[in-house]
Amino acid sequence: MDYDWEGRRIRRLQVLRFLVALALPVLLLGSAIAVSEWAKGQISPIEPTGTRAGRE
Repeated sequence: MDYDWEGRRIRRLQVLRFLVALALPVLLLGSAIAVSEWAKGQISPIEPTGTRAGRE
């Protein structure tokens, strides 16, 4: 009996597609929360620290 390699490949693609479908809303929600906090002013913008390491 031969092993169904094509079926195994399709199953892996289905699992990958499912994980991507779960990850996209999480990333979008996280981005939306970050933008709303930034717009409220709770997150300070990135500011230079003055000197770089190694420079004086």
